[in-house]
Amino acid sequence: MHVLLVEPSYYTRYPPLGLLKLSTWHKIRGDTVQFVQGTGRLRFLHRQPNKVLVTSLFTWGWKAVHSAVTLARTYFPRAEVQLGGIYATLLPEHAAESGANVVKGILDEVEDLMPDYSIVPDWHQKQLASILFTHRGCIRRCPFCAVPALEGSLKVLRTSHSIKHLIHPQHKRVILWDNNFLSIDDWKDVLGELRHLGLEVDFNQGLDARLINAEVADALRGVRMRLIRLAYDNKAMAAAVKAAVELLHEVGRFSRRKIVTYVLYNFRDDPEDLFHRIRDLLSWGVAAYPMRYQPLDALEKDKHVSPGWTEEQLEAVMKARRVIGFGGAFPPYEGLVQKFERAKSADEAFALWEPRQRSVRFPKRTRSAKSRILAFTKSGAVSPNIGRLHSRNGSVGEVAIHRFRSRQAGRYACFVTRKGLVKRTSLLAIRECDPHQIILSIPRGDGLIAVVEADKKDAICALTKHGRLPCFRLSSVGPKSLAHEFSKRLELEHGDHVLLARAFGEGQRLLLVTSSGISLLVPPHKLFYLRGRGLGNKAIEVNRSTGKIKGLLVLSDDAERVLFHTGGRKFSLALGELEQIADPATGRLVLSLRKGERIREVRIR
Repeated sequence: MHVLLVEPSYYTRYPPLGLLKLSTWHKIRGDTVQFVQGTGRLRFLHRQPNKVLVTSLFTWGWKAVHSAVTLARTYFPRAEVQLGGIYATLLPEHAAESGANVVKGILDEVEDLMPDYSIVPDWHQKQLASILFTHRGCIRRCPFCAVPALEGSLKVLRTSHSIKHLIHPQHKRVILWDNNFLSIDDWKDVLGELRHLGLEVDFNQGLDARLINAEVADALRGVRMRLIRLAYDNKAMAAAVKAAVELLHEVGRFSRRKIVTYVLYNFRDDPEDLFHRIRDLLSWGVAAYPMRYQPLDALEKDKHVSPGWTEEQLEAVMKARRVIGFGGAFPPYEGLVQKFERAKSADEAFALWEPRQRSVRFPKRTRSAKSRILAFTKSGAVSPNIGRLHSRNGSVGEVAIHRFRSRQAGRYACFVTRKGLVKRTSLLAIRECDPHQIILSIPRGDGLIAVVEADKKDAICALTKHGRLPCFRLSSVGPKSLAHEFSKRLELEHGDHVLLARAFGEGQRLLLVTSSGISLLVPPHKLFYLRGRGLGNKAIEVNRSTGKIKGLLVLSDDAERVLFHTGGRKFSLALGELEQIADPATGRLVLSLRKGERIREVRIR
């Protein structure tokens, strides 16, 4: 029998553990197995499967699941299509509408098998991590948690006390997905085995602070861990969480900053309750990670608003996490600790520092309704002309010149400051205006290099020094715009950074210059439609032996040659030559510099 395993097109950081275990189970029985991530390859599979197994994740990802089932039934009409996973178990009737045979819960017969990591080579070779459960279920029955419905009460399905048979011999890390590890009887034996194996351990779902005592803290001391995760779900847990933090620090010898605590909100609490719990954690010296409650039957994410909250208050917490937090958490940095200590209410605690608004002056009459040239400066000053650019303190610092063709009746213009503030206003506005804006979360030390039109509509892409690609549509910039998260990035080699990017050839091509090489990129719209980090080194080729490029590159549509000056010699290439010697498929090009040679200057003749 030939079995096809399908993971739908939704985002997840981890491989589908259930499908990996099913792959092992079917191969033991002598079946052949094929695994597909996403649905794009389904139509190109040459071998017809006898059975198609589709997994699912959270309930709000149901559309991708239904699409995968529909395509599987279309391309393989004679195959049996089964649907399992979290969504299928929590909402079996809704899942059955897809047309698949729904399988609820976990399969006991595959629980004690090592996952087949060979079908996910990227994870197997790069992450080097084994994922496993030492038990299923939980001793708690928290009303906000899906574990009771998914796994039931506490049970151990291992056939032996050892977990070594569940860990791949080539892996260096172990990720435990146990829902309440400390509640099992042999937790101490498992910790001893992990300590003996010397592998790095991640208790991904957290440890129950109410079960941490001196014995537990001492047993954890010898286990290699980057972080320890706890949970602070309500104020009644305050004493237990504080005691656990003290024990882990004093007995377990863990730094307080290595302790991250999940903080549930939008359930049966209110903003003041969340504010006090986060303030408690920051005062204890540990990081707080707010976790927004999602109903178990939610078909859309972040739509539920509990009675104690309003949409504006939930939005304020989300903005605070992105702007003044780090990675979605509130670390115990001195500034954040003081902010929460001084705050008298939740509104004050989650309020953002207001950016300094600069007035933007436009001429009463514009030259053209079709095309405008906007200049961006480091300080945020903007001029619709290519004249002198001055910031408030009189300094001049040009970041990019962006030609924006307005096709909207209001003739909107867009500009971006170096710190990531994106503003939209009308070119026909009065002299003093208050434009709509969003904030691009640019980390400290990074900065904008260029802003380009990604397509002929209203798609805009910015490029930062470290290769980040904040892309957005102009129409999304409005009064209720949120802080923009980075989902796109160019994967640069360590120590490399983008010097400059310029569009040329009427905006149809984009030339990126990094400190280690030069790359001719195919049309800019590929930046906007890039998903995750898929572009990677296909965009920028790095040659470690060629030295470093220094200086800035200025391009114009009528430029003919690019002049490179390394200090010892000069050479030039025509833009047409750059296209010819670059790889036509990826646009990659590396200049062959002599050993130790560095480019000092780049000009256009």
